[in-house]
Amino acid sequence: MNTTGIVNTSYVIYGKKNCAGCEQAKALLDSKGLGYQYIDVVTSPKAQQLFRENGWRSVPQIVYNGECVTLEQLKEGLT
Repeated sequence: MNTTGIVNTSYVIYGKKNCAGCEQAKALLDSKGLGYQYIDVVTSPKAQQLFRENGWRSVPQIVYNGECVTLEQLKEGLT
């Protein structure tokens, strides 16, 4: 992540229902007026394949500018 913080770019959040971290990520981006694409990994076969290919085992998986960032990194970059 750059030192100037996260700016208006593309975000993708991979999550599922009843995921507190997913809701936090969406709320944070909403509060900053930043757009994002939310993909439910339970209902998306493509997302499930992506999880297998990347060895991802938890949600949320947040992708910013093609790079995975943690929820903490997202929070830090937007504050």
